[in-house]
Amino acid sequence: WGLWGVVNLSLGCVFSGWTGLAYNFWVFKNPLIFPEEYWVGAHGSLFSRFTPSLAPEHFALLLFSPYRGLALFSPILVVGAVSLYHMSRSPKLYEAAVFFASLFTVNLVFYSFWGDWGGGLSYGPRFMVDSTPFLAIPIAGLVEGCRQNWVKPPVFALYAYSVFVQAIGSFTDVFSGYGGWRFYQPFDYNLGLLLRGRLSVWWIDIGVGEPLYVKYVFVLCTIVIVYTLGALSLWGFGFPAFRWLNRPR
Repeated sequence: WGLWGVVNLSLGCVFSGWTGLAYNFWVFKNPLIFPEEYWVGAHGSLFSRFTPSLAPEHFALLLFSPYRGLALFSPILVVGAVSLYHMSRSPKLYEAAVFFASLFTVNLVFYSFWGDWGGGLSYGPRFMVDSTPFLAIPIAGLVEGCRQNWVKPPVFALYAYSVFVQAIGSFTDVFSGYGGWRFYQPFDYNLGLLLRGRLSVWWIDIGVGEPLYVKYVFVLCTIVIVYTLGALSLWGFGFPAFRWLNRPR
């Protein structure tokens, strides 16, 4: 990093952050206002929505709770966390590991302090969507660089379950049921919609009067195709993971 690295990062934040301030000034006549303050039912200032005393609890819930836990909605990302650890032990990949881990942690910590840690009415941990790439990218490096064959089957099992969980939400209703931290939306709510054929994807319901099994076959084929393409990429027919990081400098 060094001094120039800090300066460049600061300039990037300034040149990109002014657009948000300009938008707030143009719409709300106040550059420091936050749209959340205009949300229906909101009360008090923006800073009153933060709950620092509950941050440790929210931190754990965002990662491991059935209701919004990233590890339960996308368990394949656990492999990405393991890969970050191995990257940090490599002199060539240490800086990349710190960079990915920092970006993931910043978003996680910020929303841990937010009062509505669950993110309102949604399917899965929507506050953590911006953090997923920083755990997803390192997965390819671990799978490609691992020489032990026993590692790949459990990785593909976690990947298959992750695809299945995301498919349930994608084909049914993103405005899923609400519950406490033990409420697991994929099985406690959305799977029932799928089994009853209540699909909210418009391009599935274009043909009116189709038998229910036709929809099930379509959903199953879509999931299989997505999983197969991803599995082939992980197996070695896709991305040359992290080779650009290992090139001589």
